Amino acid sequence: MYYLSAHQKCILLFSRDESRILIITDEDNYKIESAGKLGTRTIDFVSLKNVFKGKTPCRLFDTFNDKNVDNHNCKLYDLIILDQVCDSPILHKNYASIRRTRQEMFTSLSKYIEPKGSLIILTQNAINLQKISNLFNALINSFIRTRLPGTFLHQFTNELKNVGFLKFNYFYIYPDFDSFAHLISNDRKAFREAISHKYSIPLNIYHQPKFWLRWISTRAQLDRWLLCCQMIWVRK
Repeated sequence: MYYLSAHQKCILLFSRDESRILIITDEDNYKIESAGKLGTRTIDFVSLKNVFKGKTPCRLFDTFNDKNVDNHNCKLYDLIILDQVCDSPILHKNYASIRRTRQEMFTSLSKYIEPKGSLIILTQNAINLQKISNLFNALINSFIRTRLPGTFLHQFTNELKNVGFLKFNYFYIYPDFDSFAHLISNDRKAFREAISHKYSIPLNIYHQPKFWLRWISTRAQLDRWLLCCQMIWVRK
């Protein structure tokens, strides 16, 4: 149920009342079904795990059929959430049957976002000491396109800018995505202030040697290397 809470927090923070939301995830439908009612908002789900089994209509094809973009009945979304489905430059094996790369996916998604709408990307933190493999994979992905997970934020940013997105905010999800306690901006000053508050570092640090090591850790932002997930808030 923590997973539901994380989606709900994103929706409440970044969408408007009486709006339409789309969540694309690799989770099973039953895990997110009860999140489909949230106030006056309408929430659509695409489960990459279940959508190709033929048991339910394939919304993925219906939603991203470019021939329908100019149709007056086409659904436009105030918020689209990509839940860890584009961590590798070559997309999830199910999604890749329609869109081969993130660039193609972002191009298609941009047509379905309202003028003042936004896109949320939930992704793994490549610079994470708990998963050194993500950093290794991200370094490989920066040179060649692979199916390996792990991508630096600047790679997402460049691809999104190429399809018309202009406004970006970056966050660490603390402590991780499943519990989603709160968001910490990855802006250097804002991150230091948040971590300093977390550790209750006093103002007169210079006269209290017992806090010096903690202060050095905060200034070096070592905590960000322990946070598993990041979030990008993107707008046109």
